[in-house]
Amino acid sequence: LLYAVREMVMDAKKSFETLNKSQQKLMQAANAYFAWDFACVDESALAILQVASDFFDVGSKYLAKSGLDEVLATCDRILKEHQAIAELIKERDESHKEFEHYNGKVATMM
Repeated sequence: LLYAVREMVMDAKKSFETLNKSQQKLMQAANAYFAWDFACVDESALAILQVASDFFDVGSKYLAKSGLDEVLATCDRILKEHQAIAELIKERDESHKEFEHYNGKVATMM
C-alpha cells in the first residue's frame, strides 16, 4: 500500500507539472501570436485563455499547500525504516542459524 501511495503522489505531481508546462506553452504561443495585442481576440477565446491561466494559478498554489511533498517524504522515511528493520531481521536470522550450528556442535561434543 505504501508503494501505491508513493507512486500515486509522484504521478499526481508529475501530471500536474506536465499540464502546467503545456499551459505555459499555450500562453506563450498565444502571447506570441497576438503580439500582446488582445484587441484582435474575440471575447470567448480570451475568456478560455483566462480560465486556463486562472486554473493553473490556483492549482499551483493549491498543489504547493496540498501536503503531497510531506506525504512523499513520509513514505520515503517509512521505506527507509522498513529497509532497516528488514536488515535487522536478516541479521537476527543469520545469528540464530549460527547459534543453532554451534549449539549442534557443542551437543555432539558432550
